[in-house]
Amino acid sequence: MKIDPPDPPKNVYLWRGEDAFGQACRGTLQSPDADMATQALQQQGVTVTALRLASEPLPMAHRLQKGLCKKVIAHFTHHLALLLEAGIPILNALTVLTQESENRGLAALAAALTQEISNGASLSEAFAKHPKYFNDLYRNLIWTGESTGNLEGILSRLAVSQQRSLALRASLKKASMHPLIMMFVTLVIAAILLTQVVPEFEQMFSQQQQSLPGPTRWVLAASRHIQHTWLIYASIMALGLGAGILGYRRIVALKQFMHRLVLAAPIIGPIVRDICQAEFALTLSITQASGLPMATGLSLAGKSCPNFIFGEAATNMQRDIESGLALSVAMGSKSCVSKLLVMMTAIGEETGCLDKMLEQAADHYAAQAHGRIERALPLIEPAMMLCLGSMIGGLIIALYLPMFQMGTLFSP
Repeated sequence: MKIDPPDPPKNVYLWRGEDAFGQACRGTLQSPDADMATQALQQQGVTVTALRLASEPLPMAHRLQKGLCKKVIAHFTHHLALLLEAGIPILNALTVLTQESENRGLAALAAALTQEISNGASLSEAFAKHPKYFNDLYRNLIWTGESTGNLEGILSRLAVSQQRSLALRASLKKASMHPLIMMFVTLVIAAILLTQVVPEFEQMFSQQQQSLPGPTRWVLAASRHIQHTWLIYASIMALGLGAGILGYRRIVALKQFMHRLVLAAPIIGPIVRDICQAEFALTLSITQASGLPMATGLSLAGKSCPNFIFGEAATNMQRDIESGLALSVAMGSKSCVSKLLVMMTAIGEETGCLDKMLEQAADHYAAQAHGRIERALPLIEPAMMLCLGSMIGGLIIALYLPMFQMGTLFSP
């Protein structure tokens, strides 16, 4: 009995080219090798301009250009959930995302996932090979969805969670970046005035050979000092900023101190606390609804918080849970967790609806954070404008004081 040899394994190739009408096109193709892939495309009337394996890493320049932000990954999750809910098999869904995605980096990622699943890997195993884009929460939830047969439901919850998390992070960025931008603009304007405008006035005053008021002399001295030492100050600021960033990333004690300082700040502190509690409650809610163990959910919830103090609190809660304490009791002993969140957690434990109560708590703290930001920004903007106006006005008054004095000398 003659046994036919097995078909050669097929690889997934990414290709770009032009069709018979000269229109640019691209897509994916399964083929044993590149030559056969090129022949197959030519038979379809495609002139191939680029062809590579989906699993082949992009060159460094391309990788830097095609970094995928969290927003793109959230859209990918949402679209994948929609395709799976429509009954489309996972391989076909990923192929659709590869061909239809306008983001080349996302198309390459979807094609790489297609290649890995075609080679026999599960979806969670394929995601695990790309930890840069799919974090521990993502991979654990996908594994749970595959185990329970509810992958599309898990993906839908995950997509909603990602959208909410992005909205919270955007709110935090809005609250923190606006004052920093105003401060930067203030420093730039001051530098321009002191290095470009004030020297012109100084030259004019030197020609008049008259005594200058104290504020004017101070401004002129500051201008001369900055003109001669600006490079030193710029170097010190650059080195300090670099050392601060490096220390923040590598020194745990410094990171703890900075995060505690942020939580204690008068305006930004309550906003960060609300956002952390919303992230914590939302992540813990989705892990409980998906069936993950409580200890795993706490670990993932701690990692989702943008503040290190909440991550430490989640680790301590995990130890308390493993020692037999209830979640609400473990939460109550942490100073960073509000009493309302502890009460809602206790109610959820008593009623057996912990995931729903945590989701409601996340919605409450997200809305509260948005409200704080909307109330804070109208107060921050006038304060920053007042500082900017006072600085510019002070410099202008100091420069024009000698002219005012000259006017009084010639007045009758």
